[in-house]
Amino acid sequence: MPLNPATIEAIQALMARAGLTEADLREQFVLGSGSGGQK
Repeated sequence: MPLNPATIEAIQALMARAGLTEADLREQFVLGSGSGGQK
């Protein structure tokens, strides 16, 4: 699902205020047991 440009700008502004860059973020997925899959 693509984000609209205003949302991207808002996220970038929040990250700048927090002193974060995209390189500081790491996305991780964990497979859970049972129904539902990812947790």
